[in-house]
Amino acid sequence: MHVLHSGDSNPVDCFQDRSLGVFAYNPFICGERAHYRAICGATAGEKNFFAVKDLISCLTVNPMIWVVDLSASYLDLFELLKDEMPEDTAIMRVSREASNFAFNPFLLTDPYSDAPEEQIGFCMGLLKIMAGAEFHNDEGKDVMRKGLEAFFVACGILLQNWKNENVNLIQPLSLLSEIIETKMRHPELAAAFRRWTVGRRGELFNSGYDTVQSARYCYFDLRGMEGEPELAAAIVYMIFSKIYKEIANESLRAVQKRLVLDEAHRYIADPVLSDWIQRLTSADRQGDFMIDLITESIADIQSDAILANLKQAFFFPGQNDIEASFEKLQLVAHDVELYKQLDPSRCEVLYWSNGGLCRILRSVADPCTYWLATTNADERDMKRRMKERFGNNRDALEELVRVTADCQTVKERLSKLRTYFKKPQGTVKS
Repeated sequence: MHVLHSGDSNPVDCFQDRSLGVFAYNPFICGERAHYRAICGATAGEKNFFAVKDLISCLTVNPMIWVVDLSASYLDLFELLKDEMPEDTAIMRVSREASNFAFNPFLLTDPYSDAPEEQIGFCMGLLKIMAGAEFHNDEGKDVMRKGLEAFFVACGILLQNWKNENVNLIQPLSLLSEIIETKMRHPELAAAFRRWTVGRRGELFNSGYDTVQSARYCYFDLRGMEGEPELAAAIVYMIFSKIYKEIANESLRAVQKRLVLDEAHRYIADPVLSDWIQRLTSADRQGDFMIDLITESIADIQSDAILANLKQAFFFPGQNDIEASFEKLQLVAHDVELYKQLDPSRCEVLYWSNGGLCRILRSVADPCTYWLATTNADERDMKRRMKERFGNNRDALEELVRVTADCQTVKERLSKLRTYFKKPQGTVKS
């Protein structure tokens, strides 16, 4: 067995090359101070299959994992983790009908003291997202800052009178809007914040509660964010803050931590969120934290700071702008030719590291991992039907593996399972 990087310890995964050589792999490259990794492909299927399989492999080192998902590609994995390790797994969803978590960064820990400058700075970042670009001028930011300071003073008085009880009775954005309109005399900005006091936005940010769970494996299902970029940005901003606190915890420094951003270009383009991404991978967290940027193309990444810290990338077939992407990483014509040789039917991917390695590899998976990670729509439908039959993920997976044990292709697996479901439950043994 070969290794992709000299000095890598404790490989958690392996790949094949075209000569069937086996390469051991650990995504935390030895000696690197920051870990950005891009997983790029024109379609969700191949790259998301790889990303899920990669997370499954890293479970062997008992890491902390946060996934921000816009396609439900990781949901099956986290539902299994929730079944097997309920205390260590949190699944948080946002949908148009309801959400099962809420944020409140405006909570005062000590009503007899001024709000910490760090908390004010963080809340200012969130308020800028909520207010919109039209209020990012000097006047808008000044009103926001003074209104926020007045808000914290009012909260302190209320909490003192309530003897620090019933803290969740304060609806923060409602109170802040009132202060900005009546004390700051800025009805337009107040109106912008009032949009966040009702409906789904109000449920998430104006309830007075902060219910985001801290768990070893955290999954944020944001499929309901289509058409609401401001809401998605505000939610991701809050998620990043939670993660930042975890990775700043000295007691957890030895624990590997993984953040996976599905459709990462949506966040990187926002300067506030891009700044958070850079902070999350700052050099003082050497070796223990990695961000996976799942995106269609390296060309989506406009941040020079993120590109400068990009240490690895996996390129799947089908990208039309591969030359532009490779130019950003200073790859040469030979690497472009390697990419053009990729065979999608063999699940090949081009691996690059900033140490100069560029190689065609093939990801391999055992049957159970395959069924957990598959993004094929028909196979996922079969998996759903099997879960309905058995009532839990473990038994459903074991049955899928058993029924399709002799199958080599998607077509064979689907054919076998269609036959299986046509027969009464319990009659199929092979």
